[in-house]
Amino acid sequence: MKVTAFVLFFLSIAFYDTAGQKIQYSDIYVLLEGGQLSKAEPFLARYLSNNKNNPSANLFMGRIFEEKIFLTRDQSRLQVFVDSALHYYSLSLKQLSQKEIDKNQDYYRTYRRRDLKTGKMKVSILDIQMDIETRVQNLQTISRALGIPAFNNILQDKFSTNTTSESDKETVQSLKKIDGKYYAIIVGIANYDSSRLNLDRPVKDALDLKNTLESYNEFEKENIYTLLNPTRQQILLALYGLRKRVSVVDNLLIFYAGHGYWDPEVEQGYWWPRDASPVNPANWLSNSDIREQIRGIRTAHTLLISDACFSGGIFKARSATSIKDAPMDIVSLYKIPSRRAITSGTLTEVPDKSVFFTYMIKRLKENQEQFLTSQSLFDSFKKAVIHNSMLVPQDGVIADTGDEGGDFIFIKRKN
Repeated sequence: MKVTAFVLFFLSIAFYDTAGQKIQYSDIYVLLEGGQLSKAEPFLARYLSNNKNNPSANLFMGRIFEEKIFLTRDQSRLQVFVDSALHYYSLSLKQLSQKEIDKNQDYYRTYRRRDLKTGKMKVSILDIQMDIETRVQNLQTISRALGIPAFNNILQDKFSTNTTSESDKETVQSLKKIDGKYYAIIVGIANYDSSRLNLDRPVKDALDLKNTLESYNEFEKENIYTLLNPTRQQILLALYGLRKRVSVVDNLLIFYAGHGYWDPEVEQGYWWPRDASPVNPANWLSNSDIREQIRGIRTAHTLLISDACFSGGIFKARSATSIKDAPMDIVSLYKIPSRRAITSGTLTEVPDKSVFFTYMIKRLKENQEQFLTSQSLFDSFKKAVIHNSMLVPQDGVIADTGDEGGDFIFIKRKN
């Protein structure tokens, strides 16, 4: 905390140098990387006035205006913020090159991932382009939903920095309509390349959940992706592919059943895909990888259900005590973005025949409520699991993925 305060104090002196010293993007990036977008905005605007061809700076300015969309109630400002975000994202897309990214890797570190072929960490232009394109599509969806006309030549200085007051920090309710589609990625791994890891139930459970969502809930068949015995690459590609398909009004359920592993030395949990080896972590899928993909899929609500050993590790980056204490109005919960998880246990092993899954699927099939929150679903079977096993199921927020306190809503299919 002291170091951060010192850095901000130093930056405030550097940025306001009366001698006319140039603003350094590397200094501004300290704020940007730390999520201090409102603090960084005036400095970034001054920097861009003389450095219009910096793709990273334009990308961050686009993110600043995208954030403003969700913090204002003023319709005229909303129009400007949407168009300004589109303007800067468009500039960034045109200016990006792999050569520029390789030269300035530190400015794109949030996109750094392990190359599936070489195993090395790198930043790919394709990942950045996909992210920007998804953001642009979501902004266009918002524009259509609100009937906002296109203002192609709006400049960022029409509304200067700090125009959004604390009183404006209320999500624009019309951005979240209860008309989003329901998507699901269901992963079940029973047969491993290393046969000694083979399980009996996960594929059967995955198919049971698929049929339950189709028959009892408002999930359409074409929006359910069932991955039976997939590799690490196949899981990542399926998650990555949804970035282009889902929108900010849609909902996503991710289910995993298979082996899990907790590495106490790095305090990291992993899923073991079909091609995983217990003695080689190259094909393990870490909780960090999963959180990164969830963060990149910009839905209204995402719910992760993990039925695996040590699945509670998904919460380790932050306490899972943010579970809501009392029920809230369904519509209010739906309008607020959520990124939550339900897991079969904490940092414990779970049996192949899952008591957790048995009671969860039973509750989903027997549910008579038109609208069922994930919190209510969890509460309805938690005690049954505890009473009939050594497991203590967990429910909570997935840290650093965009949760704002809402909840995933299961909608009962009308016969």
